[in-house]
Amino acid sequence: MDNAKLAKLRVTPGKLLPSFASDVTQYSVTVSSSIEEVRISYQTSDSGASCSMRGGKDDKLVKLIEGQISRIELAVTAEDGRTVKIYSVDVRRLSANDAILSELETSIGTLIPRFDPSTEMYCCYLPCSSNTIAVKATAEDQAMNISMVDSVTSMAAIPLSPGCTWVELKVCSANGKGVKHYVIKVIKRPIPYVMMLSSDDRIHLTCSVCWGVLYRPSRINRGVQMYCLPCLEELTRTNKSDVFTGQKLEGEWLIEDQKVEALLSQTQAVCRTSTGVVTGPIGLIGGLLNKQKDQEKKEEPTEICTNCSKKVPLLNMSVHMELLCPAKCPGSLMKQEVKVRPWEARLIDCTLGNDVQCILRTASAIETEYLLALPKGEQSSQELLQRAASCYATAAKLAPNDIRAHMGLALIMEELFYADDLYGIKKEETEMDTEAEISADQEEFDAICKLHGINPIDGIVQQLKAIEAEYHSLKLSGQIHKAEHVQQLHAWKSKQASQVHYGSLNLETEGTIARAIQKLKDCVNINPCDSVSCFNLGRLSLLNGEYDNAVIYLKAALAIMPMFTPACLCLGLVLSFQNPAFSATLLYRGLSEYLATREHDCISNATEASMYKELLSKSFYRPTNSLIIEAFLAFAEIGGNDILAPEVCLLHASRCLADTRFTYRGATYRKYLWLSLKARSMLLQILLKKKDSMALKHCKELHVLFHNNELPPTNDLRALQMQVCQTGVILQPNSSEALCHLGNAQLAEYEANSDVQLLKEAELNFKASISQEGFDIDTDVVPEELESQVWWRTHKKMQLDTHIDNCSTDKKSISSKETTASVNKHLASQSSKASNLSRQTITATVGKPTGMKTTKKLSGAKTASKPSGGTSIAVTKPSGASIPPKAVTKPSGTPIPPKAVTKSSSTSIPPKTITRSCSTSIQQKTLSGTSIQPKAVTKTSTTSIPPMAVNKQPAQAIQATAIPKISNGNTVNLSTGDQLQVDGLSPSQISNSSPHTSPACKEKNTKSHLPRLGMARALVKLPECNSKAITLYREVIEMAPELHEAYIELGAILNQSEPLAAVDVYCSFPFPSLSAFDDAFLHGEVVRILMNAEKYDDIRLCNSLISLGKAMGIGMLEKTVTVLEAKFKTPLLKQVYAGVHGKPQTDPDLQQFFKFKCW
Repeated sequence: MDNAKLAKLRVTPGKLLPSFASDVTQYSVTVSSSIEEVRISYQTSDSGASCSMRGGKDDKLVKLIEGQISRIELAVTAEDGRTVKIYSVDVRRLSANDAILSELETSIGTLIPRFDPSTEMYCCYLPCSSNTIAVKATAEDQAMNISMVDSVTSMAAIPLSPGCTWVELKVCSANGKGVKHYVIKVIKRPIPYVMMLSSDDRIHLTCSVCWGVLYRPSRINRGVQMYCLPCLEELTRTNKSDVFTGQKLEGEWLIEDQKVEALLSQTQAVCRTSTGVVTGPIGLIGGLLNKQKDQEKKEEPTEICTNCSKKVPLLNMSVHMELLCPAKCPGSLMKQEVKVRPWEARLIDCTLGNDVQCILRTASAIETEYLLALPKGEQSSQELLQRAASCYATAAKLAPNDIRAHMGLALIMEELFYADDLYGIKKEETEMDTEAEISADQEEFDAICKLHGINPIDGIVQQLKAIEAEYHSLKLSGQIHKAEHVQQLHAWKSKQASQVHYGSLNLETEGTIARAIQKLKDCVNINPCDSVSCFNLGRLSLLNGEYDNAVIYLKAALAIMPMFTPACLCLGLVLSFQNPAFSATLLYRGLSEYLATREHDCISNATEASMYKELLSKSFYRPTNSLIIEAFLAFAEIGGNDILAPEVCLLHASRCLADTRFTYRGATYRKYLWLSLKARSMLLQILLKKKDSMALKHCKELHVLFHNNELPPTNDLRALQMQVCQTGVILQPNSSEALCHLGNAQLAEYEANSDVQLLKEAELNFKASISQEGFDIDTDVVPEELESQVWWRTHKKMQLDTHIDNCSTDKKSISSKETTASVNKHLASQSSKASNLSRQTITATVGKPTGMKTTKKLSGAKTASKPSGGTSIAVTKPSGASIPPKAVTKPSGTPIPPKAVTKSSSTSIPPKTITRSCSTSIQQKTLSGTSIQPKAVTKTSTTSIPPMAVNKQPAQAIQATAIPKISNGNTVNLSTGDQLQVDGLSPSQISNSSPHTSPACKEKNTKSHLPRLGMARALVKLPECNSKAITLYREVIEMAPELHEAYIELGAILNQSEPLAAVDVYCSFPFPSLSAFDDAFLHGEVVRILMNAEKYDDIRLCNSLISLGKAMGIGMLEKTVTVLEAKFKTPLLKQVYAGVHGKPQTDPDLQQFFKFKCW
């Protein structure tokens, strides 16, 4: 009787959106511009109900107006006559100017967001194995035209770039006047392996941050550095400026370079995997990996241990027999009493009942709910974990021997740590209390330092000394309680400043990780044969730095289950410090499994949401597990192997931060940041040993990354930064930038350790940096300031020692060759008498300085032909002459060219001079360690010219052959019967300049304020150097007028003797119209100094109070207002309040406030 629903509803022509359902009452239909009317057909569910149409005629035809929406309403009245239901249909007739799609879909992947005709920008994520994609687009009007922009391919097979491919569709209206563009960003997941490029391609196609092949190449507007998009996003996450140029990031600053993306697609690369080597264009390597994966994969070879009868991977058999086999190496696990601890008792919920199985199922369901809420970052996530912990604690109380309850509680405790550290999910009140306590301690710490005349810029060492002095003072005066409190402040600040292991868990007695370890020990006590319990306990012990315990439990896990790959990786990481041979075997197995897991995720297009399928504490091969990155570093230090070479391992580690998206920057993020810097530093050392041309570029990039990192200054970080800075100076001793970086590193080290020698060397480096401005970066003259430094002399001594060792090795080699040469000389002499040979030829190939290969080849009197790729010079040499010695390597790796000789037919002249001739004369030049590019070599007759005759230049003209510049791999033909071949040696390696720099570089050092600022900071710490420092600070302010640090530090110096002069400095800053937080400190110092000097009528006091109130709020002026009220400075107060609020003093609200304050 009361059924007022429709059973059918149809619009012809057209399609209802959404599809008809009797409970849905709102619909829309879009028709082309050529449709003038539509027909509505319907049927009621109840035959006794009636339906009437509003907006149309009785014949159910509805006239449409072009470009407008016509609403049709159907009123359905039930049989009872009282129940009415309204269905509405909005029919839109397109205009001839409209350009719109009705459907848009891709052959693979899913559009994000879902298609909507009004939305023009979409993303589509695909696996790295995809090479093409098809796009299907349907227009609302058949008269509309759809085409692809800037592409000659069809929409049926669009080739994909290795990173991001922009698919742009152009839709033209029926009359050709309307145009709309739809864009799909097709993004392929990155290839999980390291790709190696040729030397030429690496220069332009490697990222400036991770040093790997570019993925989605991007750059900053007006910048030249190229980045992977994830690296650039991470780099600019908090720093809103270009770290290389310092320019602010404003407007549309991020540019994805599609030209470089297209170049990447065609660039050849080599990718080495655990199953083989893949070579091809980068755009197709993902597909090749997929084909390789589809091939039949052989099972890992195993072998049955004869002692314990367990199946063991063949690769691990030697390690198993020596360390893990229970029959040969029985181990005993420490036992502890399983008890209910106080923190567990607080979690027990008696309302859950006594059914252990039901409680465990409830806990599992809560875990699933938590995983759904975690990606949203909801605060309820922690509450869900607390509920799950209560369930497991209650189950453990009811069933003390049920390992599932104890294991579940342990993993929940660990997950609580990750929820806080990775996602920032914690109780708000706890966070506020912690921040308040830290802030109060810091304020008290600063106050004590200030009492002893120590400012924050004086460094942590001086601050701690001030706290220590205060402690002894209070102790001597009998104030024991206060002394103990100051001692706690000293311990707190020392711990904060000396965190050596970045991202360490910093376990406390009642911390969540400590609780997890306690429960895992309970699991091992309940069932010592449970490999998962032993592994998790060993893993957390490793994270906590308890290496001895980690070895015990990880060995136990592998003894129980030899095929347990994550345990192999963790044990290999622990053993890397003790037994590198066994460690290498275990690490390789674990890292191979990790790469295979990543390959599966990238090829199967696993999304970021897939990481939320289980608790992080249960997922070992997750992106946020720092143990995997440490394993890559350890394997690189051991030496790697053919598949995972050290360089490959370090590239994996260096890009770990970009591959992992951290929602919250906690301890794990800081550890990743530290590991990535360490990996790049190790990689730089490998490039230096290989004399790679990329070493200098990467060294400069590493300088920038060190300067802009967010890590607290620790001993390890300072040592690593010092090493990189010294490397930069060794590569370019005349670079102002490198010298300035080194000076800053030495200054930071001095502030930590108070080593005066470091302070003096820092001053010398800043001085050298300033002196080199305007001169060439690459010159042969080392600055005098550098030669007097201890570290530089140590470096040169090591070079000299290496040179001596190389010389001793070369002498042995030369002695052996001279013996062979004397025998060959006798044989050649006899052969000459018999065959009347007068001339022979020697071919010398210029090559690497690593050694010399000598082969004998008799060629009669003919001159050898010019070899391919080189330039040949024929020089006559008498038969039987000895072979000149090979090149000797300098300590720095720069080879010394062999001294040229002039030979006679009977005697061998010691190599001293090289002869060069023009058309009428012969010139000779003595080698003095510098490279010589010969332009001509003399052709002598069969009778040798005595050395004196060469020096005196004979009257007869001697024919000369021009010698072009010799490049790597070229050959030089000399007239003799012996062929001498030397490994490739480039001209840049012959010169005294660094082998890592371009010999033709003409780049000059630019003038900068940075070395002056550094030198001023160094001089401040030296006695009686304040006047020089003040001069330098003023020079810095002139060069960089918007640098806050220069004003602050100069003001601090002047404030000690001339406070009002400090005010002049602070007020000279070019403040913007709206003061920012950085400007507030300067205004605050002006207010403080003028108030102390009682300069209440100084106009600068009023201006600074107004600016400070605007930047920090009127509450910041509360103490100052109280003082001014006591001094009856009512006009000043009125002016300040009016200025802060931006109103005139005559404003009614302000007048009422002034009356309330009795002003």
